[in-house]
Amino acid sequence: MVASLKQVLDTPFFGAISTENRVKILEAYWEGIASVIPEAFGLSGAGVPVSGDPVEYGIQKSTSVMIMHQLLIPTLELLRSEGKSVVEPENYAEALCDPLLNLEGDTGKGGVARGADFWLSGVEGAAGSFSSNAGRRVLAARLRSSLPEVEIE
Repeated sequence: MVASLKQVLDTPFFGAISTENRVKILEAYWEGIASVIPEAFGLSGAGVPVSGDPVEYGIQKSTSVMIMHQLLIPTLELLRSEGKSVVEPENYAEALCDPLLNLEGDTGKGGVARGADFWLSGVEGAAGSFSSNAGRRVLAARLRSSLPEVEIE
């Protein structure tokens, strides 16, 4: 977890804010992700726990957390450029909805996994094929490129 935050902590904005505010941002970010793909967190669309097991999904495992923390930096910049709060989960959900729901890849069974299913562990999902250093860079780049462009006035 600490290693995955090193790059984030090295940014001028995130590195300069208080620990309390860093925690608020991280909580809002992950809550936003969970609201977009709730089944990967064992939640229903309304945030209510369901019978699904989040252990079946890899998004909360170290490799995926590293990738998602890499995505935090451009997402923060996007929200800040739009004048949106960086401590409101719904702002992260809005920014990450398309990138997360449209993310797809090949499964170990030869099919295609999309959205939350992309993050399924084992042969049912596709995230596992991005576990190498090169794979993490590729997946992070794919997610970054699917974020809306930062607009300036």
